Amino acid sequence: MRKVLVVDDNPDQLELMVLALRAMYAITGCVSLSTFEQALECDRPDAILLDLHVGAHHAADFRELLDRRGVQVPVVLISGAVDLHEQAKALGCVEALEKPYPLTALREVLGRVLGPEART
Repeated sequence: MRKVLVVDDNPDQLELMVLALRAMYAITGCVSLSTFEQALECDRPDAILLDLHVGAHHAADFRELLDRRGVQVPVVLISGAVDLHEQAKALGCVEALEKPYPLTALREVLGRVLGPEART
């Protein structure tokens, strides 16, 4: 089963994403930069769903951590920000998902990012 790291400081949003995806992927949820760093130490994800702002941190802080560790996995940026797609491009994200979104859109994005074999 493919591994997805979900990063959001809103516990309700995080739980919703975990519940929506856990039948198809091995999901690890993170609520902060420190829990994100701990999750990376334990396992390497196949993809990351990353909120634009997590606590006092910006997605750029998470990207910097990935770069320092040499972790190269597809990142999907999630936010309600007006300039979401521009920010996603600047951060090197493979996709951007605008809040609010239907859960089907979340599944479709991960399907595109991880490919058709992702569910096996």
